[in-house]
Amino acid sequence: MSDEYIRFERLVAPFGLDGVDGAYRYPLADCDLVGCLDDLSAVKRWLADYEDIDSTWRKYRLAAELLLNWAWFYQHKAVSSMSATDLDGFLDALANPPRSWLVSSEDQRAPLRKPMEISNISLMRAVISSMVLWMNRHGYAHLRFGVIRQVDNGLQPARRMARGRTPPTEPISLREWHHICQVLDTQCTLEMKAMVELMYFCRLRVSELSRVLWSDVRRPSKAFPAWQIVVRHGGARRIVLASPAAETHEVLMHEMGRAAWSDFVAQLLGSPSRATLEYNVAKVVQKAAAVAREAGDRDSERALLSRKIPALTKAYEVHAPSHLRAIRACLGLNIHDSAGVHPTIQNLTTALDGGHLLQLHEGLREVWTLVRPGWPSLASVERNKGPLA
Repeated sequence: MSDEYIRFERLVAPFGLDGVDGAYRYPLADCDLVGCLDDLSAVKRWLADYEDIDSTWRKYRLAAELLLNWAWFYQHKAVSSMSATDLDGFLDALANPPRSWLVSSEDQRAPLRKPMEISNISLMRAVISSMVLWMNRHGYAHLRFGVIRQVDNGLQPARRMARGRTPPTEPISLREWHHICQVLDTQCTLEMKAMVELMYFCRLRVSELSRVLWSDVRRPSKAFPAWQIVVRHGGARRIVLASPAAETHEVLMHEMGRAAWSDFVAQLLGSPSRATLEYNVAKVVQKAAAVAREAGDRDSERALLSRKIPALTKAYEVHAPSHLRAIRACLGLNIHDSAGVHPTIQNLTTALDGGHLLQLHEGLREVWTLVRPGWPSLASVERNKGPLA
């Protein structure tokens, strides 16, 4: 949490929070704005539309300044990764702002004289709603508020989509994922568990998973002390596996009775059709809804019943963004590439010599325990020999 409030002209996105790979970004090809690659450039482009109306521009600039400070330094999120709950939380913060927003420093005046009243918060919501609608109309990002307040009756993306654009899939929540984990650990074959974890941790689509071979899996080595998987779909790329998914693959390999599989030319998940794989994943999600119902979590039950497969593939980025940023920073990777990485001896030398990668791995255990309850003892979990129930 930052104790300093940064004025709009001095704002620079913290590492990994620029929104280049924001959770709610449209595909880059959908954006009709030249030069808007990140959130700050998009906000500046939006503000430029009001430069000729000074009083309006100043209000809009303040709203953008407050939102960026809140997103980056208090929520530690890119603006284009903020959920409906996060945006509503920003409005709540205006009624109870951080101390740095109210106290003047030696070189600048505080942005707020006092906590905002309801009328001013409603005005701020209307301004941010204008920005949200503008981002949607131009194909930059799909954001929305969750709570209907006094101004703006809530954005309904399905009715306001420009040019018939389909909004990005809403990622599953962490609570929903935990219900899915319970199903994976108690009602699924190990192959099915491996498949769902690859979708969640590595953003792999069913079409990609159906092509992965055992020979594409890389165990830790001196050259690269982490698990990897090579995906050969639309060009080969290597993806680093989070330890929970790697543990599952190690157990699966052990049950197959193989110490290594570098020469094993066979599909990782057997040879089911794509339709069969999609059906099995959908069945896991349905069973997770039943688990949520038994646990009394009605919100997760309703959400899971409406979930489609793509809701899995962006969830990990939302649940553990610090993990992804730490991995990229440690390996010196281009943060624009959110899933595929190309580790080489050159970009690993510093990390390996200093032992930073191993330290990073230990530091991530807490994150992995959060997103995958029980994963350290995964090797002791007995495999369900029967078919998916």
